[in-house]
Amino acid sequence: MIKFIHTADIHFGVENYGRLDVKTGIHSRLLDFYKVLNFCVDTAIEHNVDFFLFAGDAYKTANPTPTHQKLFMQCMLKLHKANIPIVMVVGNHDNPLSFGKAHALDIFNQIPLDGFEIISKPRIVMLKTKSRVVQIVGIPWPTRNSITLNNEHINLNQNDITSYISKAVSKIIEELASQLDPNLPAVLTGHLTVSSGIFSGSEKQAVYGTDPIFLPSQLGIKPFDYVALGHLHRFQNLNPQNNPPIIYAGSLERIDFGERKEEKGFCLVKINNKQSTTYEFIKTPTRAFIQIDVYLNEIESQTEQ
Repeated sequence: MIKFIHTADIHFGVENYGRLDVKTGIHSRLLDFYKVLNFCVDTAIEHNVDFFLFAGDAYKTANPTPTHQKLFMQCMLKLHKANIPIVMVVGNHDNPLSFGKAHALDIFNQIPLDGFEIISKPRIVMLKTKSRVVQIVGIPWPTRNSITLNNEHINLNQNDITSYISKAVSKIIEELASQLDPNLPAVLTGHLTVSSGIFSGSEKQAVYGTDPIFLPSQLGIKPFDYVALGHLHRFQNLNPQNNPPIIYAGSLERIDFGERKEEKGFCLVKINNKQSTTYEFIKTPTRAFIQIDVYLNEIESQTEQ
């Protein structure tokens, strides 16, 4: 059996609401995110998982502060010291807008330590774990920089380019899947937008956005045993009646009041054998977001009320 943690969308650097903590000098919201990430990491160590899979968006922006990097690194090094390999996919918030600049997770490619797999281009990772080898197809956030655009596409409008990227990435997934050993556990992970996915804080589906869009049928293909996604902050299974599960783990902490009613957490996944995958959604100890509605009358001063 293979066990692993699937999480995504940590977003260190989101500091709306809150205030500076007088004991640490760190913003209280950053401490909230640090707390839930530590909870996730400690759960991985407690369950002695085979690997830790992070599906993108470590930070709010591609230019995290030294404090954000320090706290994130502390959590990842706890996993490393526990001999748990880490696979990380570059998300849209981790990606710089300018070509040639390092992405926010690139620092992990530079440290002289084994056990870190950073996926910034579509590729296969043959991950050796303490249980057995796991095949991981990683798809980072699809951008113009990560997908080849020939001169013939130079005059396309934005919608046409987005459609082209969707088709190109879908073809890449098919090609990489065809290279996998059907007898070994296989996981597809990506920071992607799926057509039937629901955004946090609304019932709006992704088809109305400008992201490259993918159908569940383009992701849940053989020989994948589990599809681990990041980008949408709501926990959801987009393939509930069939295998493989297509899962958004969601964010670890509430980003804003639009997510006040949602449970936050991550997934503990078990691949028992081919086509036999189970997962458990584990809730994180998030800060409560309490909405207070104020009703004003038309007679008294609104300021006084």
